[in-house]
Amino acid sequence: VLCASPAYIEASEKILIPENLASHNCLIYSLSSSPRRWMFHNQNDVKVVDLKPGTYVVNNGLALKQAALSGHGVVLLPELLVIDELQSGELVRLLPEWEADTQALYAIQPFHKERSIKARAFIDFLVNALDETC
Repeated sequence: VLCASPAYIEASEKILIPENLASHNCLIYSLSSSPRRWMFHNQNDVKVVDLKPGTYVVNNGLALKQAALSGHGVVLLPELLVIDELQSGELVRLLPEWEADTQALYAIQPFHKERSIKARAFIDFLVNALDETC
């Protein structure tokens, strides 16, 4: 979900189309497959936006969320991570008519002949939770 704080939105140029992001301070997740290139699609089009170097590049989604909540820029995060803040109005979804490309999520565990019941239960929980929100 592409979002920002109300304070950032009020103080910045409007974001009406994906290309507008090129002139904004985008908060970057450094472990993404292409951190400085965000892709969006709708029913009719695909847009690729090359981002300028932002003021914040980090490998932690919670830190990105906190930076966005503090009004430092626009962030692209999984809905599961920002759903409460979107519902409370602390963050505002941007470009709702556009969907961002999805990122893969992997659950990795050490190999054992017998799989951990707790690990399997946790993976099942994640699959169900993500199916409901994505």
